[in-house]
Amino acid sequence: TKFCCTTRWKEALVTFSSFGIHLSYICRLPQNTGPCRGAFPRFFYNVTSQTCTSFIYGGCQGNGNNFQSQEDCNNSRLPKLLGWPPNSSPYEQGPCRASIKRWYYNKETGICQTFYYGGCKGNKNNYMDENQCKSTCTGEVPGLVLPRDSRLQSGMCRGAFPRFYYDSDSASCKTFIYGGCGGNDNKFESEEECMSVCSGTGEDWANQIVLTYCS
Repeated sequence: TKFCCTTRWKEALVTFSSFGIHLSYICRLPQNTGPCRGAFPRFFYNVTSQTCTSFIYGGCQGNGNNFQSQEDCNNSRLPKLLGWPPNSSPYEQGPCRASIKRWYYNKETGICQTFYYGGCKGNKNNYMDENQCKSTCTGEVPGLVLPRDSRLQSGMCRGAFPRFYYDSDSASCKTFIYGGCGGNDNKFESEEECMSVCSGTGEDWANQIVLTYCS
């Protein structure tokens, strides 16, 4: 799942599989009018009512839970990914007679469970695997962590490419020699890029970001 993201420094593309950023921070942020005194009608995702709600934005700062229209808020897919399960219906096996293992979101238990799909029709509460179900319906991104939570890995190859990694012990970015393949996401071409992604907490980073769905 991809989102177009505009930070205070640059435009970037956040990809769950690349950075593993848990975007639940965004939709759980409260409305924030900011310190300026403008009066701009905006919408934010209200986790209590599970709806996109209007508020008046001051015009500067604030946080990422800030959309120009109710349609933008609804279409951002953040509510669906983060705390607003899109599939409240029970699973449907369908009329066909195959026996294909699939996953569905159980609204009562709040978890993803298996069922056997007949192979045709049914409904949208039908996922190929547990990870797809969780990332869509529970806000979890299984097995993914922020790059700053990963230790240095030089990789398996024998190249010699200068790179930077985030050292969580010293809270700074340091140089290392990357072999050229393998390794992990804690790997940046410049110290500036490393610090812009990894310094501060995920919540701090979320406060600086505005998301729109990439169609």
